[in-house]
Amino acid sequence: MKSISEAPPAVKSIYESPAAKNVVKEEEKLTSDGLRPDERFKQLKEQEARKRQQKEDEKKKVFMLCQVVLIL
Repeated sequence: MKSISEAPPAVKSIYESPAAKNVVKEEEKLTSDGLRPDERFKQLKEQEARKRQQKEDEKKKVFMLCQVVLIL
């Protein structure tokens, strides 16, 4: 495949247009964690789901323990 510098002028102008540069700049914006905003959002949602699952697991353990104590 040809590099951009070897491409015909019409194709070359598309890659060098301000609109194309803006798209690249938006994709390169990172959060303080070094992640893109959509990746950070996904990571936060996964963390929330893990915490929610841990709370549910703890509730189940307490419930099971209470049942065992009542049986004894």
